[in-house]
Amino acid sequence: MVAARMIDPPEVQNRLYRGEGRQPTGYRLGDAGAKRLKDMGYDVATGSGHWRDKNHTLGDIFYRHDLLTTQINFGILRAADERGFDYNWRTDSPEIHDQVDLFVAGRKQTLPIRPDSYGVLRFRGEDGKLYSRHLFIEADRATEPGYSQGLDRSSLRRKYEAYQRWAFQEKGHVKKFGIRGFLVLTVTSSPDRAENLRQVAQKIDDRGGSHLFWSTAFPGRKDCEPWLEPIWVSAGDPADSKRKHSLIEVAT
Repeated sequence: MVAARMIDPPEVQNRLYRGEGRQPTGYRLGDAGAKRLKDMGYDVATGSGHWRDKNHTLGDIFYRHDLLTTQINFGILRAADERGFDYNWRTDSPEIHDQVDLFVAGRKQTLPIRPDSYGVLRFRGEDGKLYSRHLFIEADRATEPGYSQGLDRSSLRRKYEAYQRWAFQEKGHVKKFGIRGFLVLTVTSSPDRAENLRQVAQKIDDRGGSHLFWSTAFPGRKDCEPWLEPIWVSAGDPADSKRKHSLIEVAT
């Protein structure tokens, strides 16, 4: 969730980590704990308030991320309510978690399916029929590990790869939720980043893109209507497409 450059973990943690390569980890370390590691011979920064300040920074990052997730869900809720539709969601919890095995460079990795929230939008289409749209929401604040090397190497791309295998090969959404389909919605900071996310999703799909992945820039807080308007770009459209999608559009 948090870039390595923002946490600066002790080198001992990097040496002892058992995963693939150097991995940043979000955690809290007090000054007393840092001094204890220092006394044990490890190269750990110490000093009054050093880790307290880092903990505050870490806490702020997670707070802003949670705030964005809440803003997204309340925005969709208010927009749905204005039109007489229904929207319910659950935030990050074990009930909406799953996992999938992914092969990377010939090695099997077990990756989590862990959306920031899972929501269900129920609405009546122009044809008078009732529809349900299942939404796996990702709040992107560019704090994922790997952003300094570009989106192609980010953990958000790995999330997309996990979602795709979970859906198409494992049918995890059917087994876990009993649903026929879903969208992964990523709300990010700018239209350019939303377009970049679409391109990342297209690169992991050898069929030329996936309809699973939609992205948009945060539309602001002036009113709630934009959330159900055509503001989303889909990885299922051609790379040069200018088409925007709505959460309440119905395929014909």
